Amino acid sequence: MIRYNKKNKIIILMFFLSIFIIFAILNFTNNKQDIIKLTIINKKGSTYEYPDVKYIIEYNNVFIPMNETLSGIFWDEYKNEPYQKINYKNTIISIDLKNNLIILPNKTTINGYEVDNTVEVEIEEINNEKYIPLYLIANLPEVIAKVDNKEVYNCKSNISGIEALNKNIDRHKIIIITDYKQKRTSTESYIGERKGAIWREEAIKKIEKYRKKLINIELKNKYNISITNTKLDIKMNNNMFNFGTAINQMKTEKLNRKYFNLILSENSYKWGVVEQYGYNTANKLYDYSEKNNYGLKAHNLWWDYIYSNQLKEIVKSEDKEKLTFEYIYNKYNLREINIEQAKELINILKKKFESIVYEHIEDEVNRYPNVLEWDVVNETVNFQYFKYYLYDEKLLTDNQFLTTTTKYNEKYIENEEYYNFISNCFSKAREYNKNAKMVLNDEKIKGYFNSRSAEEIKTILKRINNNIDVFGIQCHINNNYSVSPQSIYNQVAKWKL
Repeated sequence: MIRYNKKNKIIILMFFLSIFIIFAILNFTNNKQDIIKLTIINKKGSTYEYPDVKYIIEYNNVFIPMNETLSGIFWDEYKNEPYQKINYKNTIISIDLKNNLIILPNKTTINGYEVDNTVEVEIEEINNEKYIPLYLIANLPEVIAKVDNKEVYNCKSNISGIEALNKNIDRHKIIIITDYKQKRTSTESYIGERKGAIWREEAIKKIEKYRKKLINIELKNKYNISITNTKLDIKMNNNMFNFGTAINQMKTEKLNRKYFNLILSENSYKWGVVEQYGYNTANKLYDYSEKNNYGLKAHNLWWDYIYSNQLKEIVKSEDKEKLTFEYIYNKYNLREINIEQAKELINILKKKFESIVYEHIEDEVNRYPNVLEWDVVNETVNFQYFKYYLYDEKLLTDNQFLTTTTKYNEKYIENEEYYNFISNCFSKAREYNKNAKMVLNDEKIKGYFNSRSAEEIKTILKRINNNIDVFGIQCHINNNYSVSPQSIYNQVAKWKL
């Protein structure tokens, strides 16, 4: 992929036969248009033949004319109006011509959770004509599509429209058959797992459409004369889109530059890890990313689960007169101090807690000035030990802190002071590295629309989103995972942050 600004021509400077300096001027190629025979056999048994309609090859996909196709499939139900809904096989298909979208709803319930796999498919408008991707039609219930006599986007072969085009013929044909009861169904671990699933094809198309551009290269010598029949090698060393993988410790030998330009530290920068084992592995990973031109995403600065022994010392101490959780709890419950005095002592501990965390952020961010992204705060909903006992003041009534160092999956209670603390973590990190992206990371976004945890995360994001650069969705996927990535996308998009 080569990025470039249309307003400015990109000039590639190169040596030709070690003598001439040659300029390669890059321009975008146009999409390919050609004529096909389109045949539609619809649910009423009628056959519609369009012997000379245009099809488009764009974004590595085959696009067919929208009006002819939808009229042939839906017959008089399709009105070509600005907005309409069509009930097809108990599926309500929304066609929004104003926004050039066709919306296919797919809502279900999994393990008691609401899941929304609704897909919005973009309508392409070229030369005032509207085109739709062939994979949209092939994914409709009881509809099959054939390109040059090969069934496409089915569950058996997963051949795409492009792959089915017969390169040995000039005139191609597409056949669409509806009410095809024998259409194969797939066995999937999650909705839309198979190649050819509509959400997947739409996502891949958007990668082609928005992240890539085709180019023509014209070579000229210093006399401005075009050069032909010349071998030209262009190597892309990096791109603007970061795509990475998590690695544990220094297992870098399996990294493939072809696929990744970003690495994520799985454990090396966690506070409790560097305190116990030192910064040796973190230093090596940082140096490796610098030397090999990888971006580095460092995980993480504050996590209320793996933290420093310094913080454990404000929970309890062998010195029973030292100000700790335990000290305040005992004094309050033995009625040696009242509620106002207890809260005053808690405020002192909050300041000490925050000071220790901020000092750690300063130290670690300054150690690694070229980190591309920092997971500043991790899993605020999952683990809430210090929030629960310190900010929510539960240490006055709950002494389980004496036997545990975590508080997992507790209902999140809004707390203004804790919002300020999280926000300040981002401010501190940004103070010491103004160029890095600052990330709020969480793993509780799983595409479940009625998830309590997801709603809690949404609340946190809305309160502090002005101070974060990125919201990271971390996934732990096992064999029982049954939700499509589309539902995760829809869940976050619905928040309108």
